[in-house]
Amino acid sequence: MTDGARKTLYSVIGLIVVAVIVAGIAYYALQPGKEGKELVIYVYKDFMAWGENPDQVWHKVFDEFGEKYGVKVVVKTFDDARTALVTVIDEYNRGVRTADLVIGVDNILVYEAKKAGILECYYSPLAEETVPEEISNVLDPEKCVTPIDYGLITLVYDPSKLDNQTLQILRDKPTFEDLANPNIASKLIVEDPTKSSPGLSFLYWEIAVESKLEGKDWKEWWSSVKDYVMVAPSWGDAYDEFLREGGTRGIVVSYGTDPAYSAWSNNGAPTINASLIYYNGESTAWLQVEGALVVKDQPGTKLAEKFVDWLLSDEIQELIPSNQWMLPANSKVPLPDYYKYALTIDDVDIIANNLLTPDEIKANYESWLLSWTQIMGG
Repeated sequence: MTDGARKTLYSVIGLIVVAVIVAGIAYYALQPGKEGKELVIYVYKDFMAWGENPDQVWHKVFDEFGEKYGVKVVVKTFDDARTALVTVIDEYNRGVRTADLVIGVDNILVYEAKKAGILECYYSPLAEETVPEEISNVLDPEKCVTPIDYGLITLVYDPSKLDNQTLQILRDKPTFEDLANPNIASKLIVEDPTKSSPGLSFLYWEIAVESKLEGKDWKEWWSSVKDYVMVAPSWGDAYDEFLREGGTRGIVVSYGTDPAYSAWSNNGAPTINASLIYYNGESTAWLQVEGALVVKDQPGTKLAEKFVDWLLSDEIQELIPSNQWMLPANSKVPLPDYYKYALTIDDVDIIANNLLTPDEIKANYESWLLSWTQIMGG
């Protein structure tokens, strides 16, 4: 063997040894019981907060992961998922330490994350086995974000706060035109789409139905209701007003699973109901899929991927129906009996998400939000 060949061989062997050592260190660092790692997670404050023992569930989801992998899990909560994501984008752009993982981003927020360039593409292998293709495609057709739960955005209403005429419309087949009636609009609470993911979903639902199906200028609907509807800054604020004793706002933009939660909390039948919005007699709804988004270029990025897998595990997914009150992304997880009161994807004729292409949303979402703000703030 020539000296040149020998040197080349030694160089190759050296590179292999280094690669093996680096891989071994990475593997060792992610094994249970290994110290010195930190995982930073941003999540909205109501995550998994609606069961019998939210503190115990919180411990299960976050602390047990930390114990399993010997890492420190730092969780920062926000009023809603969009505020969490906007914070990450701002911190990332300023070059400061931000979250390794954001929990609760929906199909709309994914577009914002991609545009901002903060996304580390990761789709859990567990999702390939358990999540229906329709759900993953709604969240992100490119499969760079992993679904953890989903539900329908609907009109949730309290019959005790509504007159018979309004009740009849909601129980029949309400349209956006019906909602523009001042008598109904004055009872409706929506969330600010610039701050709230359910509010953003409702805006896109309205844009999809009004512009694509009705052939109308979507902005006209908002102009007609702006003096009557209540706009809350977050879903929590909207629901607090909806539940407020003595309040007159008996309709709120929320989730199709709310009646199931109501039945569970009342240990019987629900005291509230949910309705879809109709076009030519066919039901429409916006499907909100919540996912776990890994942030790139952070110290805990690889740990964040492990946590995404943890969220898709059976032991965490089984907690979602009775604590998150959404449908688990894992289709193999059984649903509690209370879910017979919920509206699910099987109740919908037209999924409004399918009316707006990803390219349309990417091209227009900023201008749509600006137009909404100008109308509602004017």
